[in-house]
Amino acid sequence: MSPSNLLSTIEESNQRLLEQLNFILKWHSNQGMQVTYVTCIYSLEKHYPDIVDKTMMNTLMFSLKKLYGDFKMKCLQSMIPNRTEFDSAYLKLKTAEMFDILIHK
Repeated sequence: MSPSNLLSTIEESNQRLLEQLNFILKWHSNQGMQVTYVTCIYSLEKHYPDIVDKTMMNTLMFSLKKLYGDFKMKCLQSMIPNRTEFDSAYLKLKTAEMFDILIHK
């Protein structure tokens, strides 16, 4: 197997893994298990930053209002690497009253 074929095989397997994980995480999100969802995203995002796409960013932003303490911090940290993909991140954080929370802490 040539090095280019090996790299493409690894890339395809990583893509399939990310698709399966994305499906599982969306299921957790739909079940109302926000804490589990945020913890999984936070852990996965450290090794696979591409897993947090635009749809997950919206879910994390929605979850942000319901979370407290370390889970809110994990949620924010999960959104940092892909903030450029998130349309109007500043405005959404402002409407979520995140800046008020950060100022008072």
